[in-house]
Amino acid sequence: MLTAKQEKFVQGIIEGKSQAEAYRSAYSAEKMSDNAIYREASLLYSSPKIAQRINELRAELVKPSIMTARERLEFLTGVINGTRGEKITEIVDGKPVEIEVPASMKNRLSAIDIMNKMQGEYVQKVEADVKREFTINIELSDE
Repeated sequence: MLTAKQEKFVQGIIEGKSQAEAYRSAYSAEKMSDNAIYREASLLYSSPKIAQRINELRAELVKPSIMTARERLEFLTGVINGTRGEKITEIVDGKPVEIEVPASMKNRLSAIDIMNKMQGEYVQKVEADVKREFTINIELSDE
């Protein structure tokens, strides 16, 4: 367990401050020389408890928060199959209660449309009215 000052130091590091800046923001360092601050900050930073806490917080920062293509497809498949519903709030005995109901047909069809677009199922037709002459040469070989 870290002290409040140690935690503040760690938070400073996570915010991107240098060790010295984080030390100055967490501790009363006004009367300390720069060399003393650098030394104390370095010692604090290399402490096993501090290092562990920094690693914990950094691990949380790198957790993927964006769905992968596979996760999106699984989500849409759940909506389409009715295994993933919509949350609505109902009043039961005068109290709001959140319940999950199957996705509406409109939302299921929308999920199919989105999935088809993601997977390139739609062919886009383009019509062009070309008013310019051009020549196409095709060479055939025996190879």
